[in-house]
Amino acid sequence: MAETFMRQWAMLRRIPRSPRKIDTGTLISMLESEGYQVDKRTIQRDLKTLSALFPLHCDERSKPFGWTWIGKDVFDIPGMDPQTALAFYMSAQHMRRMLPSSTLHYLNPYISQAHNVLDQLSNQSEIRQWTNKLKVLPRGLKLLQADTQQDVIDVVYEALLGDKRFHGCYTKRDGEAKEYQINPLGLVVRDNITYLIASVKDYGNPLQFVMHRFTSAELLEEPRTVPEGFNFEAYIADGNLGYSVNDEYIHLKLRFTKYDAQHLLETPLSENQQWYEDGDNNVIIEADVLDNLELRWWIQGFGNKVEVLQPIELREEFVNLAKGLAKTYLSAT
Repeated sequence: MAETFMRQWAMLRRIPRSPRKIDTGTLISMLESEGYQVDKRTIQRDLKTLSALFPLHCDERSKPFGWTWIGKDVFDIPGMDPQTALAFYMSAQHMRRMLPSSTLHYLNPYISQAHNVLDQLSNQSEIRQWTNKLKVLPRGLKLLQADTQQDVIDVVYEALLGDKRFHGCYTKRDGEAKEYQINPLGLVVRDNITYLIASVKDYGNPLQFVMHRFTSAELLEEPRTVPEGFNFEAYIADGNLGYSVNDEYIHLKLRFTKYDAQHLLETPLSENQQWYEDGDNNVIIEADVLDNLELRWWIQGFGNKVEVLQPIELREEFVNLAKGLAKTYLSAT
């Protein structure tokens, strides 16, 4: 009796949620790999018995017939506890743009159950209150999320998930629309914009596409081609998403007011950052950083609270920027 129960329990764990399904032959192979010796007739009898107790369905539209879980509810023993429910609830707030729709389809029942578990808790519950005690905020000016067509998102994510190409129509910044056969290599989510790193046709140079500029996308059966030597992590680490100026590191030397430099003493610019006081109210910061546009935008954000000392070429850029700003604002008055 105990062995039968354990076998049936193992079967329930192996049956996937709709629209996926599993045939009896595959189920037998899985059970045998776990040490259960069963024949096809026994499995069929077990499945018929279990389908009367649980939301199981046999899809007989095409051979081999397959069994699947149906319905929106999650069958889970032990049931979802409040701590697990909180984890699903909080994760759902941040992962929807990072997962393919097919994956979210399987997670949605758990997310729905998490909401139900939390809703049943008292408003004074520590777990329930946690959702009102944590917020994730972006730095800088908050912009509205770019509007990307859901059917485009589905195709791009499925292509990346299945290592396939897709055909897409893309609108450039100047308004020109072009069609490409794209090899997706990776996705980068930055604030409210998602970037697709991809190559075109059989060319090896990785490019960056802004997802919301795709107006259409069609999944292709042709497998994607990955440029020789391409590594997604290395591509990002090399500063390609930082709008590189010359793809080189520079030795940066800045003079800050002591107050504005404080956060850099806690969160340094680089591993080799050094600092020392310069007078009563100033601090000198030195570090090796990648020379890119984001560095310039970051420095500009401090206004007159920072002075670029080195490299001299970057200092000259800010001298010319200051002259340009002065001309713009003084001429306006």
